[in-house]
Amino acid sequence: MGKTSEEFMRQRESEPKDMYAEQQQEMEQWRKDNKDLTISLEKCNLVFVYGTLRKGYGNNRLLSGSIFLGKGKTTNKYALYGIGCPVVSDKEQVSRIVGEVYQLSHEYQLKILDSLEGHPDFYKRKVIDVNLDDNNKQINAWIYICNDRFSGTLIESGD
Repeated sequence: MGKTSEEFMRQRESEPKDMYAEQQQEMEQWRKDNKDLTISLEKCNLVFVYGTLRKGYGNNRLLSGSIFLGKGKTTNKYALYGIGCPVVSDKEQVSRIVGEVYQLSHEYQLKILDSLEGHPDFYKRKVIDVNLDDNNKQINAWIYICNDRFSGTLIESGD
């Protein structure tokens, strides 16, 4: 059985703010050592971010080296909640979620994001359809969806 959202949030609050600094340094070293290596990601090398991974927020640094493809919205409707950090639920269809799409540069970034998001215990990572704002092109991208029931403030706008 995975952790509840309350247990996960307590653990996250007790961790040092720079806990991912070591992982980011490892990622930079990997990038230097493997700059000519062709990379294979799982099914998808795009990630749709809607919270602290967006530009201007603290965890965006974990996407260093990724290619920003633009802003977009989920094709399907989900529920966005604020519980201290934003979470998306696929249990309700409220609005299209607003976010950003990045093309990951290597598998290691996906592992770092999984660690940040508590995948698969707190969030599950799944592929969804996203429409890019610039050209309304529909793409497939990873999103992190909350696994647990939680109480929080519904953000009806999706942003």
